[in-house]
Amino acid sequence: MQKIVIVANGAAYGSESLFNSLRLAIALREKESDLALRLF
Repeated sequence: MQKIVIVANGAAYGSESLFNSLRLAIALREKESDLALRLF
């Protein structure tokens, strides 16, 4: 089992970094079925 923690910190508007971190989390979750993913 692989464990990944993503800490997403950014403004809700005006920056795509927060949106990109959410997209990365979704892509990782769809690719790996045996994954412990935590998103803060």
